[in-house]
Amino acid sequence: KKFKCPTCDKAFIRNYTLQCHMLIHKNVKEHKCETCGKEFTLLKHLQRHHLVHTGEKPYKCHLCGRAFSQQGSLQAHSRTHTGIKPYKCQICGRAFALQSPLMSHMKTHSNEKNFKCETCGKAFTHRNTLARHQLIHSGTRPYKCEECGKTFTQTNDLKRHSRIHTGIRPYKCHVCSKSFTVEFTLVCHLRTHTGERPYVCDHCGKTFTQP
Repeated sequence: KKFKCPTCDKAFIRNYTLQCHMLIHKNVKEHKCETCGKEFTLLKHLQRHHLVHTGEKPYKCHLCGRAFSQQGSLQAHSRTHTGIKPYKCQICGRAFALQSPLMSHMKTHSNEKNFKCETCGKAFTHRNTLARHQLIHSGTRPYKCEECGKTFTQTNDLKRHSRIHTGIRPYKCHVCSKSFTVEFTLVCHLRTHTGERPYVCDHCGKTFTQP
């Protein structure tokens, strides 16, 4: 690996791969989804994202059979079975199953919000979050439930809604086998077993299992 990134020291075999990688540091996102407005640095990332809209889910969990449109989503889901969260915030100790949510979380400590909505003035840490937020103002609801026709601005809202029809509770506690429809509910439940109370009141110091 002879081509080295001057910003993060990551090395690559081909110069072309290095140049693509460096776009991440420059925050260049030239590839935009025409359905929801989400932007990507690389074309292959946009192509992967399109699976969210088409409904194609080629990545399947071998433990519970749940399928996903992206490999990273399957990896994150797999950790709901094991409870493993290897990426830990050095400031507050909160842990994550994947590195990308940790990086997003770190910005909450710095209060860095560079992307501002021109309609209402609300600011966001990520351009993609701003793009999703702007769907509220435009009235665009690109995600539609096949069962009842209800529409949503975000794909996660549609996924949660769909479980009303299917009754599927894909997030299972590996300690007591209790299952949940929403991953965050499982995360909060796991703290009843571990005793973890990561949310601290700034005024009295009392701790809680959820925000």
